[in-house]
Amino acid sequence: MMIKYGANSLALGHHGDDQVETMLMGLMQKTTGQGLTGIPYERIFAQGKIVRPLLSVTKAEIEAYCSAYGIVPRIDPSNVDTDYTRNDLRLRVVPVLREKNEQIHKTVQQLSETMQEDEDYLMKQTKIAMQDAMTFAEQGRAVTILKHPFLAHAVSLQRRALRLTLDYLYNQLTPDNLSYIHEEIFLDLVQDSTPNKVVHFPHKLRIEKSYDIIYLYFDLNKRDQQAIHYEVSTIPTDIVLANKDVISVSEVGKWPDDIKRSNLFVYPKEAIQFPLHIRNRRDGDRMTYEGMNGSKKVKDILMDEKIPRHERDQMYLITDNNETVLWLVGLRKKAIDRQALGPYVVIEFEQSNNKGEENDA
Repeated sequence: MMIKYGANSLALGHHGDDQVETMLMGLMQKTTGQGLTGIPYERIFAQGKIVRPLLSVTKAEIEAYCSAYGIVPRIDPSNVDTDYTRNDLRLRVVPVLREKNEQIHKTVQQLSETMQEDEDYLMKQTKIAMQDAMTFAEQGRAVTILKHPFLAHAVSLQRRALRLTLDYLYNQLTPDNLSYIHEEIFLDLVQDSTPNKVVHFPHKLRIEKSYDIIYLYFDLNKRDQQAIHYEVSTIPTDIVLANKDVISVSEVGKWPDDIKRSNLFVYPKEAIQFPLHIRNRRDGDRMTYEGMNGSKKVKDILMDEKIPRHERDQMYLITDNNETVLWLVGLRKKAIDRQALGPYVVIEFEQSNNKGEENDA
C-alpha cells in the first residue's frame, strides 16, 4: 500500500500500554539485551518508515478521545482471553503497576528509547571493531570468525557480533527460541580450549570450531549436498564445475617450469590409466604423496591440514580409472618420478572469482 500510494510513512497504533506489556514480556522470557529495548518509535520499512506516534499515551487516553469525537474503535474479542500471556499482563499486572506509578507508560517509554539509542551505538561500534575478526560470505550464508581477534574485544561487543551474525544467517528472521542461553553456548565454544567442536542451533545452523577459527553455516542433508563427479577421457579439455571453478587438463612434452605451483599437477601420461575422474572424497580413499612411504587416508590428511569438517566433503579429488588418487587438489600430490619420459599430463585448477567472496562485518 505504501508503494501504491507513494507513502513514505506508515503510522501504527501501538500505545504506551503496549510498550509496558512488551517490556514485561521481554523480562519474563529468556531474551537477549535487544529484547529489552521494546517497541521502536520508528524503523525503516518499504521505501520509507514505520512510525508509532501513540507510544507516549495510554489506551485509556485513546478511548477517551474516541468517546469525545464519536469514534467507535474495533476491538478484537481475543483481547480479554487471559490464556495469552500479553493479555494476562494487560489485565492483571499492568493495572497493579499503574497503581504504584500512574505514569508507568512514560517511564517505560523513556527507558525503551534510551536502551535503543545505546543499542544502536553499540551495534555500530561492533561492526567497526569486528572488521578484522569476522567475514560474511556473500554466497551460501556462512560466517567465519577468527578466535583471537574476536576475543580481543569486550564481551558486550562479542554478544552483539553474534547477533549480527545470526541476523545475517537467518536473513533477519532469527528464531524466537534463540535466547541468552545460546549466547552463552556460543561464547563458551569460542573460549573452549578443545581444538574441534560443533554445536547445533535451530534450523540446522551449525557452529563449528576448528582450532582458532569458528565457522557458522547451515548443515545440508546428504541428499542436498551436491555430488561431484566428472570424467575426463580426452585432452585437452576444460571442465567447468557447478560452482564455476575450472579444472583444465592438457598434455605437454616436457616438465613445466612452474611445476611446484599449488594449483598445478603434472604426471607422466604413460603412468595414468584413463579416463580421469574428478570427484568428492569417499570413505576409504587413500593416497601416497611426496615425502612419505606407504599411503595415508585422505580423511586423516584433511584432519592434519585442519580443514573444517563442513568443507571436507566438497574437496576435489582427481583419480585415474584404477581409483589411484593423483591429486587432493590444493593439498597433496602423488609423488612424481622426475626421470619418467614424456609426454606429461598437466592438470590446472582455477578457482572461480565468485567463490569465497566475502564482505567485512
